[in-house]
Amino acid sequence: SVVGGRGIVISGEESEVVIKNSKIEKTDGTGILVDGVHKVALENVSVSKCGFAALWAQNQSEKRGILSVSGGTFSDNGAVAVEIIGNTALKVSGTSVEGVRKRDVALETVGDGIVVKNQFISESGSVTVENSSISGFARAGIILDGAENSASVGAKFKNLSVVSDSGSFGLVVQNAV
Repeated sequence: SVVGGRGIVISGEESEVVIKNSKIEKTDGTGILVDGVHKVALENVSVSKCGFAALWAQNQSEKRGILSVSGGTFSDNGAVAVEIIGNTALKVSGTSVEGVRKRDVALETVGDGIVVKNQFISESGSVTVENSSISGFARAGIILDGAENSASVGAKFKNLSVVSDSGSFGLVVQNAV
């Protein structure tokens, strides 16, 4: 249990990080923060009861990072379970998002399962979610937000369940087709 902060922070120039068979619980902020160009693999990682986000990746570099999640569980987190901002690809397999609480952020009420906002979302392989489930979100199961005037989204979904009694949207595609 971490009060006032983050469970794990990955930052610096570039790195390859593998986190296996781990549990992060009860942070006031973010469970795992990835800042910069990194290849991060999470295998059988559980992140729960974080005040803001279970997993947050941000990368403003021209170089691409890769975030891979397999066999994970993200439960009862605030605002968002998984958020990608910037130049990082997301690959999710065999993972469960169970419950994302409603939270006010920048004058907007959010509560989303997976959010990806980047400039290369139109490329094939930028987002892959398979053999996974997203449930119990307050606003949206998945939001894909491309750069303005993106021609299309290169996301791939296979064997995906998106269910919520209170969520407004299953899949939102913004600034792309």
